[in-house]
Amino acid sequence: MNDETSRKSACRENSSDNYIYCPTARDVQNGDLLHFQEHWLKGQPVIVRDVLALTSGLSWEPMVMWRALREKRDKQEQLSVIAHECLTWSQVDINIHMFFEGYSRGAVGPEDLHVLLKLKDWPQHSSFEQ
Repeated sequence: MNDETSRKSACRENSSDNYIYCPTARDVQNGDLLHFQEHWLKGQPVIVRDVLALTSGLSWEPMVMWRALREKRDKQEQLSVIAHECLTWSQVDINIHMFFEGYSRGAVGPEDLHVLLKLKDWPQHSSFEQ
């Protein structure tokens, strides 16, 4: 596994998927798109690094993203989403504020590995139409 484009996310014995593909945005833009799509189409989590370097003022900071979504609320005045915990692939319900806050404060799980959550089917396709 290439250390520059991968990040250890699990310590499962006899497993070939203990690493997550982590290219930079420039890597994807400069010809590594097919490699990115291979992982994405298999439903594997991908972390694209240095995305802000290629944006024109659009903020992808976690709390900015959350503030943009807080108008949408469920009956308990919270927006909950389904996420997969990438270490065990267990499914968890999480408040979207807590999800984004986790990127700011960080979370450490078993064996001192960072907790990585992948949102399941979110945002929904209908959200892009609004």
